[in-house]
Amino acid sequence: MGNKNEHIFQVMKEKGITQKQLSKMTGISESTISDWKTKGKVPGIDKIMLVSKAIGVSPNELLRGESEPLDVNEIIRMLEGLDLKDKKYLLAYLKGVLKDIDR
Repeated sequence: MGNKNEHIFQVMKEKGITQKQLSKMTGISESTISDWKTKGKVPGIDKIMLVSKAIGVSPNELLRGESEPLDVNEIIRMLEGLDLKDKKYLLAYLKGVLKDIDR
């Protein structure tokens, strides 16, 4: 694939989720999802959060293929563009990461 979104489609493939199914799960149009793959368009953080929630992986794993926690600057950039609901989701994710680190 070779574009910035390859991890999204890799995770979808691993979980057996089609673009059509992802569209139904997230409310994101199939054409938008297709553009991520075929045109390399980068989804906004709001879309990343929707996809992340829908397929049950962290935003970091979805974007970078890494399950390691994001660094502080990445977290701040992500938070700036989120609504309150998504900020709470990201915060819950970060709390889970911290619990894993403390073990």
